[in-house]
Amino acid sequence: MPKAHYMQNNFNAGQLSALVQSRADIDQYKNGVAELTNFIPVIQGGLQRRPGSRFVNEVKDSSKATRLLEFEFSTLESYILEVGDQYFRIYRNNAIIATGAFADEFSAEFEAETPVSVTTPYLEADIFELKWAQSADVLYITHPDYAPRKITRTSNINWSIDTLDFQDGPYAAVNLTTTTLTLSGTSGSVTVTASAATGINNDEGFKSTDVGRLIRWLDPANEWTWLEITAFTSTTQVTATIQGQNPSAGTATADWRLGIWSDTTGYPECVTFFEDRLYFGGGADTPQRLDGSVIGNYESFEPSDPDGTVTADKGVAFTLSANNVNAIRWIIDDEKGLVAGTVGGEWVIRSDQQTDAISAQNPPQARRPTTYGSANQMPVRAGKAVLFVQRSKQKVRELAYVFEDDGFRAPDMTMLADDITLGGIIEMAFQQEPQPIIWMVRADGTLLGFSYDRAQGVTGWHKHVLGGTSDAAGTQAQVESVASIPSADGFSDELWMVVKRYVNGQTVRYVEYLTPIWRDGNTLTADALFLDSNLTYLGDATTTLLDAFHLEGETIGLLVNGAVHSDKPVSSGAISLDRSATNAVVGYNYTSTMKTLRIESAAGDGPAQSKQKRINEVIFRFWQTVGFEISPECNDTYEPLIFREGGANMDTAVPLFTGDKPIDWGAEYGREGQICVRQTQPLPCNLLMYVARVMTQDR
Repeated sequence: MPKAHYMQNNFNAGQLSALVQSRADIDQYKNGVAELTNFIPVIQGGLQRRPGSRFVNEVKDSSKATRLLEFEFSTLESYILEVGDQYFRIYRNNAIIATGAFADEFSAEFEAETPVSVTTPYLEADIFELKWAQSADVLYITHPDYAPRKITRTSNINWSIDTLDFQDGPYAAVNLTTTTLTLSGTSGSVTVTASAATGINNDEGFKSTDVGRLIRWLDPANEWTWLEITAFTSTTQVTATIQGQNPSAGTATADWRLGIWSDTTGYPECVTFFEDRLYFGGGADTPQRLDGSVIGNYESFEPSDPDGTVTADKGVAFTLSANNVNAIRWIIDDEKGLVAGTVGGEWVIRSDQQTDAISAQNPPQARRPTTYGSANQMPVRAGKAVLFVQRSKQKVRELAYVFEDDGFRAPDMTMLADDITLGGIIEMAFQQEPQPIIWMVRADGTLLGFSYDRAQGVTGWHKHVLGGTSDAAGTQAQVESVASIPSADGFSDELWMVVKRYVNGQTVRYVEYLTPIWRDGNTLTADALFLDSNLTYLGDATTTLLDAFHLEGETIGLLVNGAVHSDKPVSSGAISLDRSATNAVVGYNYTSTMKTLRIESAAGDGPAQSKQKRINEVIFRFWQTVGFEISPECNDTYEPLIFREGGANMDTAVPLFTGDKPIDWGAEYGREGQICVRQTQPLPCNLLMYVARVMTQDR
């Protein structure tokens, strides 16, 4: 009956799928676990309890879905935009931006502050199809059913959204039919008359939805000008305003081009910056086309000078060539080129001369290194890789250049945890500091984390269930949107969320963010923020906590002066305490759980898998931890570990424990040989390692 000490001091392979839990031959088995909820596997190897979420504000209309967008002007000046049904609001420094004014010139009292809110055209059904790219104070937004727009910040409280005023393009191909266009004048507003409907909108002629569309027109002196349609008269006649240079005459010509974007033809699907151009991609009529602006002038797509001269800085346009129509879903810049994700594959676009930028003189070369296809979502960049959701929404792929291939690969990041994304991924956000984690929203409202550091070989999945409920049946609270921005102090990144909750008999949606992960320097349990939708109190001694209206009618957890307090109800926004508090945290309790894989150790005759084994002792190595429970039989029965010294006052905080705790495990013989632990108290839990003393029967 062989004996052995089995050690696991690295958990950053994360939660593994049931399909690979017999693969004790792979490295990830040694570093993975069977279940991981509300724990984060850190790059250094250990497990840290997920920090709690901080309540910020209720969304403007809790009856409707709401999305978050990041607006990062600089690392010290970042914003979150709450985008809902025909509006957006703004958050900065962990609070909503609001305005206030004196009630009258004689009063010293302020009126109630009003959140800054900007009207948009996007309906509730549209907001999760928005894509964006930012340059300084301007955020460019696309949606296939709306003309592209830009959100502009002129100060913290002054924001606007405007339709882009495209200059001279982009255009469809030059007319090849015999249809001519005649102008009634050579300046200002003119009537444009077509000799026939042929060649215009699939030979249907002008439409009322062409209002706002551009026309490029060649005059008798062979000089191009451009116009914007302002009114519709008939299939062969519209009114337009000359925006370019005045033509020499309005003589009929068959040399003309129509703008590719309009209410008739649809609008681009996605947007990004690349080589100092603003690129737009996709659209109903041009699903595989990409258009780049004039260099440094992001709203001009001028294809040539008026005399037809094409210079390197002019707008560019090209179409991805494929056997099947593959609508472009996203585009993103990369050091190796412009990367596009389409329904049928992933493309890398760069100039024929790889040392030069894309231009008319250096036409693009588009290659499709992988053919997995993309969901209609924005990807995230992490390090040198682009991670995107595959078309089925069940897989996340890592698109990165591989030197050995001199090309790109896109391996499946969910291969060893294929069940964790079941139901589909609907949104992603990358939190770079202090732990690099790609956060994802699963369709059922579960928050998924993917610890990712390719340089360290870390790719580990973990799931997170927020405290509270989302309906009267007790379904878990649901995360509906995520975004990440640098924290106000610049020391870390914050994950912001829209969380759907059921509070006081009503459905509400709250804007919350994850508080900082526990770090060295947080030396007191009073620093712990391990409750969800939490608020904190710091002040004079009191036995009544006020202003918890967002938790009205709920029974919530409390940490008072660093010690766990019994759960209490919230009534009229107030919480009555059993003891006085100068420092308190209130919010929803949540449980962090971990279940190891089957131990592969202590077999004298072949592998230990499936053999009868018994764990006699487990030694846990903790760092700054209080509160921990074990389940020797891995069932619903858990036993608490004792961290409080005998004789200590039960109302005082327990000092954080760092070191080894040996536990007589007491499990019966079984074939699994697994270890189950959890943390239910609103306190830090940092597990660095465990060592299990195992006896295995070889027969």
